[in-house]
Amino acid sequence: MKWYFASRTKHAPALSQVKNELRKQGHTILYDWTVLGTLKPYKANTQAAGEVARQIIEVLNDVDVFVLLIDEGGTDMFVELGAALHTWHTRQKHMRIYAVGQYTDRSLMHCHPAIQTCETVEQVFVKEDTSILTPDMIKTVSQLVL
Repeated sequence: MKWYFASRTKHAPALSQVKNELRKQGHTILYDWTVLGTLKPYKANTQAAGEVARQIIEVLNDVDVFVLLIDEGGTDMFVELGAALHTWHTRQKHMRIYAVGQYTDRSLMHCHPAIQTCETVEQVFVKEDTSILTPDMIKTVSQLVL
C-alpha cells in the first residue's frame, strides 16, 4: 500500500519509526516530510516551501491511505487533509482517509463522509490490514501519543 501521513512536526520522530516499520513490510511512503527539517519562516523560504507544497499535492494522487494525526495545534496538516479530500473526489473514492486522535471534531471537514475517525494509529492498521501490526509495529505506534 502507498501511505501518506500528515501531522504536526512534533510527531516527526515517532512517525519516522512508523514509516520505517511500514517500509520493512513492503509498503511505500509516498512523501516523507519528516526528513526535511523546518522551512519556517515560510516567507524566508518561499521557493523551497513552494516546491514541497507542490510535491505533496502531486503525490496525493497516488496515495492509497491518507492518515491525519490530529492534536490541539497545527495548521498545515489541515490543508493536506483538504487536498486529500479533493483527490478522493477526483479519483472517485480510491483513497482511504483517516483522522486519528482525540480532536477529530476540530473542523467541519472532519465530518466529511470520506473520513474515518480512529483514536489511535493502531486502529488504522487494524482496519487496513491486521498483518501490519507486528510486535515491532505495536511498540512503535505506542510512542505516538495524540
